Amino acid sequence: KIVYPAKRAMIINKMSVLFIFILVFLYKYEEKDIIKDYISYLKGFQWIFLTTHGKWGEDGYLQKILEDNHISYVGPTSESALKTFHKHKALEIIWREKICPKWYAEIFKDIHQVTKALEMWGTIIIKPNDGGSSIGVSVCSNVTEALKAIEELQKQGYTPLLEELHEGTEFSISLVEGKASPPTEIIQEGIFTYEKKYFPSTAVTYLHPAHFPASVL
Repeated sequence: KIVYPAKRAMIINKMSVLFIFILVFLYKYEEKDIIKDYISYLKGFQWIFLTTHGKWGEDGYLQKILEDNHISYVGPTSESALKTFHKHKALEIIWREKICPKWYAEIFKDIHQVTKALEMWGTIIIKPNDGGSSIGVSVCSNVTEALKAIEELQKQGYTPLLEELHEGTEFSISLVEGKASPPTEIIQEGIFTYEKKYFPSTAVTYLHPAHFPASVL
């Protein structure tokens, strides 16, 4: 077991959203004289724990600010966060490294693409290419459902991603300093939604370690 002692640590999460907005906005527009007080405040902590989801928190931008100012934090580097936050880019890396077989996944272009995907797969998933936590994920079996889901994502500023539906056992693996933990099996029905992930629910069961055959583990 590795223990990292810290006399003073700060947790940046959704409760700190105003602080993050100010920090990112000022940094983006290079308001260095104004931002120095925010940076000085963060440097007063030994460790920054990033638990913010979505843009800013997971796309590498906040990580880059901390790295540029030599502030220690827990989480991925800005480069790896940027690569994995955008789902299609992450899939291209996975496929290039032959980690798993390639499947259908395309950034939304037009209605003809949607029609063709539905004809090919019958049911498709539409979700944000640049989001997380299962927010905005829709299962669509016809053009009307698909276009409605796409329109809703675009209204919220997301780039829609079309993907074939995969059915099977869901699991999660934690990665710390390059070392993978045993998988945790997630037992539930339908989409593993934001509410199921982050709120108490009897609809979800976690098995750790996962009840997988030894050959799979």
